Amino acid sequence: MKKLILLFMFLLLIGNVSAGILTEWNDKLDYKDNNLTVVITNWWGLGEKIGEATLTSHKTFDEIRKVPQGRNISVMHYDFPDWTNYKDGLGEVYLTDLDTGEEIIRPYYFGKAVYKDISRYGGEEVNCSQVKNVNGTFIEKCEYKSVLTDIKKTIVGWDILETTDIPGDTGDNTIGLILDVRPGDRIDGVWTILGKKVKLHAGWDADLNTDLFAYFNWSWSNDTSGNGNHIYMDDAPVFGSGKVGNDGDWERDTTDWASNTTTTSYLPTLPFSGNLWWKPEADGLGAYQTILSKSADGTGGWRFEVFQNADNTMGVRVTRADGTHAQVNSISIFGSGDYSMLSWIADGTDLRVYVNATEEGTPVSLTDLRNNSPASLRVCRKYGSPTSYCDGHFDEWSLHTRSILADLEDLWNGGAGTTHSLGPFDSGAGNVTMNSPLNQTYSATTTLFNITFNDDIGEEGCNGTINNGASNFTLVNVTTSPNDYTLENITMSEGSFEVKYFCMDVNGNENNSESQSFRIALAPSVILNSPVNNTNISVTDLNFNCSAVRTGGGVTQLDLIIDDIVNYSVVNASADVNLSLEINISGLGDGVHDWTCNASDGIVSVNSTGSLRTFLIDSTASVINVSSPRGYINYHVSGSNLTINWSVSDPHLDSCWFNYNSTNTSLTCADNNYTFTTNSQQNLTFYSNDTYGNEGSNFTEWVYIIKEITETFSNSTVEGNTETFTINITINSTTFPNSRASLVYNGTSNTGTKIGSGDSLLFTRNLLIPNVDAQVNLTFYWEIVLNNGTDNPFNSTFHNQSVSELSVDNCTTNTNVLYNFTIVDERSQIFLNPTNQNTSGKLNLQVFTLDRSIEVINFTKFYNKTNPFQVCLSSNLSGANFSVDAEIEYSADDYTQEFYHIQNDTLNEQDLHTNITLFDLDSTNAQEFKVIYKDQSFLPVAGVLIQVQRKYVDEGVFKTVEIPKTDFAGATVANLELNDVKYTFIIIKNGELLATFADKFPVCDNAGIDDCEINLNSFGSSAGLQDFTQLEDFSFSLDYNRTSRIITSIFSIPSGTQSEVSLNATLFDGLGNRSVCDDILTSSSGTLTCAVPSTFGNGSVVVTIEKDGVKVGGGTTSLAQSSVDVYGSNLAFLSIFILLTLIGIGISSSPMITGVFIAIGIILNITLNLMDTGVNSFIGAGATILWLFIAIVIVLIKGAKRI
Repeated sequence: MKKLILLFMFLLLIGNVSAGILTEWNDKLDYKDNNLTVVITNWWGLGEKIGEATLTSHKTFDEIRKVPQGRNISVMHYDFPDWTNYKDGLGEVYLTDLDTGEEIIRPYYFGKAVYKDISRYGGEEVNCSQVKNVNGTFIEKCEYKSVLTDIKKTIVGWDILETTDIPGDTGDNTIGLILDVRPGDRIDGVWTILGKKVKLHAGWDADLNTDLFAYFNWSWSNDTSGNGNHIYMDDAPVFGSGKVGNDGDWERDTTDWASNTTTTSYLPTLPFSGNLWWKPEADGLGAYQTILSKSADGTGGWRFEVFQNADNTMGVRVTRADGTHAQVNSISIFGSGDYSMLSWIADGTDLRVYVNATEEGTPVSLTDLRNNSPASLRVCRKYGSPTSYCDGHFDEWSLHTRSILADLEDLWNGGAGTTHSLGPFDSGAGNVTMNSPLNQTYSATTTLFNITFNDDIGEEGCNGTINNGASNFTLVNVTTSPNDYTLENITMSEGSFEVKYFCMDVNGNENNSESQSFRIALAPSVILNSPVNNTNISVTDLNFNCSAVRTGGGVTQLDLIIDDIVNYSVVNASADVNLSLEINISGLGDGVHDWTCNASDGIVSVNSTGSLRTFLIDSTASVINVSSPRGYINYHVSGSNLTINWSVSDPHLDSCWFNYNSTNTSLTCADNNYTFTTNSQQNLTFYSNDTYGNEGSNFTEWVYIIKEITETFSNSTVEGNTETFTINITINSTTFPNSRASLVYNGTSNTGTKIGSGDSLLFTRNLLIPNVDAQVNLTFYWEIVLNNGTDNPFNSTFHNQSVSELSVDNCTTNTNVLYNFTIVDERSQIFLNPTNQNTSGKLNLQVFTLDRSIEVINFTKFYNKTNPFQVCLSSNLSGANFSVDAEIEYSADDYTQEFYHIQNDTLNEQDLHTNITLFDLDSTNAQEFKVIYKDQSFLPVAGVLIQVQRKYVDEGVFKTVEIPKTDFAGATVANLELNDVKYTFIIIKNGELLATFADKFPVCDNAGIDDCEINLNSFGSSAGLQDFTQLEDFSFSLDYNRTSRIITSIFSIPSGTQSEVSLNATLFDGLGNRSVCDDILTSSSGTLTCAVPSTFGNGSVVVTIEKDGVKVGGGTTSLAQSSVDVYGSNLAFLSIFILLTLIGIGISSSPMITGVFIAIGIILNITLNLMDTGVNSFIGAGATILWLFIAIVIVLIKGAKRI
């Protein structure tokens, strides 16, 4: 009870936790709309959505928005749609400097946006009529009416939020962050909403000056953008306080105007934009006046022209390349009451005009610009019109080389305007630092003049003069170092010089206060003769040769410098003699060395050093380490690959190779490994050579603990199949006298059988494949344990065996047809229509493992009105073997119910597509017989199959029409036709032939009461088992009747599967080989007969039996007269007489001699036709004479051992 109370109090406590606390631990933020919208859900995102907020002040979440400088500026804002009032939903905003990464502490507050509907106009309606003017003539007067295109809801201010609650949405729920924006601000802002930081956020930049071409705030006449696009006052206006900062009061009557006379200035290319504030005065209303004009060709074409129309609307005109004008007029009327902001944007597609940040007029196409002999820029005067001056107040105008569409709201700033905060222009020159030459003596006539010029506003360029104007030059700005100015003079001569620099900034301020004195005195020339640069040698001594000359003088000392150390010197006391040096230096170590020669003269204190040359000595061969293969290798598959792993250390490595089995294989040294195919050799040598001819080598050899010679297995199988796995290995049996192996299959260890001894071993394992639910790859390997007093386990290569599920169906899913059953009329052998005759087939199919220890499948199916009907497997049984039983019950309307059994048949891929004909006897002609089979002890035998063969006289063959199975009493039921039909019964159990009963006519004395019975026992068999040749799933007999000259073969397939069985007789005599007769039958059992025509006389007949086209047996018989026909009743007397009168029998007491002569006597009897060759008169399978000879040979062998 206490636990329940505590649980209740805990839940109650959770229920009373404030929304803010819950948010901190169970609310979840997700992002959408390209991360501009944050979605807040409770309970870790599993509960309902609380609300969402969309960043609408920025185009992307990572945009750095440009905002104006000033107090109480909205820098970013979110829309909170569909919110109800959420207490304390707005948390702390974290401000970070984007340049330094440091946190910024600055007061801020939240404000809710105040929206106002702003009318937007997009064209005008024109109504014109004819009216009289003052002189009485008619003129056309037009009225222009602006066309309202839409109303834009615009933020015009912010109401301070007194709390941090998220207010409920009343239609416009935009919340902004309000703070002071200071010059240079680059700030990142992270809001906290419902206790969660919105980490995908945006920032702002207090800079509207990107791509600012020119800017005038009228604090003076210069361009305060810093780009030097100044204008000059032709007649200056009065400057005073304006809308944003200062403005100019331009008066028409005093012809105030200004210009830029550089014709190549103010020619921005597309895209470009402009912005200005304009307030016309009363004198300027109602008349056309130009505010800005930049001629594009001097003949009426404009790069841009800004003007006020006579109706006091504003217009902007730009001339296209073809001379046509793109012009857009505003809709709004500019009056003398207050300033209005006029903006125009040429974005490369259209020209558009905006008044107070709202687009007006109809945009026109503008994709190119005219630029034919441009003229100067003019302010408050039209180019080419000497009287077109303007009258009004002109404040804050700027020109941009980009579209300022995104900045219009900031420039408008709710009507307060925004200053670009540039200027005032500096009046001080930049700083110059002299880098070269310095105040020293130089020994070359090529002199590098280099300075660094820095100016806060911008650098225009630098010039220089040598010796007070004797030589003047211009220094070139280095683009890779923007403040470096350089000139290389290659024509200097010996002497003393002074250089002075003149550097001007973009505002015309010049620094000319820097100068430097220097001297040039030429040094001796040094010639390095040998060794040449980059010489490579493999010895440690080397000859060095150099010389030095000085024009107009001599060399006092020449030094050989190797690796920055003076190694050898030559000194000359005479100042007018040149020097040379040649010496052999020995003991130099391996590595890279440099050398040069240094010369000094006796005139000036200047030395001259030749170019630094290098040479390399390498006298050491490579260091090679072959890590593998080396030593003992646990396991290796014969003929498979090994990988050689090496490392080679040589600073000048050139080539690598290895020798294996007397073959060299080239390698890439840096590969460090190479895979090669092995043979019986178990060693190799690795070589390397460097570029200096130093060769190294490393020998390695290895021993296999286990070498796999062969391994056999099936890559794929089916469940329930018995698979054989073998592995043949060689080991060192001296080291490991004991060994064993287990097949680890799917994680289960199965002990293998070892065959052989010594070093060569074979392990085998027959494994029953486990059942699976679907096709799966099962892993297996051999675990081989070698014992030398301690078990040492080794694993063979891991393999996968694909095991498929074995399933049976009626071929609706599976496609591998096993049996195809067709029901026919037994008498006529005509197909029974499944629909008209209502055929019925019932099947019970059982599949076992090959040893029949486990049942794999038990399939039953009722085939109603289906004929033929099929059984299909999911597998094609490739390499698989099973045992199968089947019971088929079939019937039709007006036909008897009969059975067909298959028992203990080996099921493999050869059984696929077996066609079985089911003979059904019509009820009118059918008589049900009880058939009982008993063995030699007259005991009933249960579970035997009785193959009922019916003879079709017109075909001369027996066909299996039914295969019933006996019950525990040895009885079963067969449906037979009485009296006139001949049947053969073959008794089989589990694939073994027990008896045959040929040529039986079913007779029943009590047919009227269905009391019919046939009793079969082994003593009544037509032929003994010794007369049958027993093969795998096939038994047959051969018999020749001399009187009827008929060859007969009774065959049976114990499994019950049908095959094509044929009998063929061929005569061999002096005339050659001739076909005598043949017979063929497709059935699981039957009788084949072949009548030998009397036209064939004496000779030998060779009889062959074939099953499915493959010879399975046969024999040879003679067509000659029998011994009885020749000798009659004297046959026995003559045979005994010959045997008794043989010399060997009469004179010897040795059993060996007696046996030999008995055999000779038998041969003589056969030759004289006194004795038949066997019961069936066949020499071959089943011939008695063969067995008699074998018996005599055995008696002779045993007799010889007893003598």
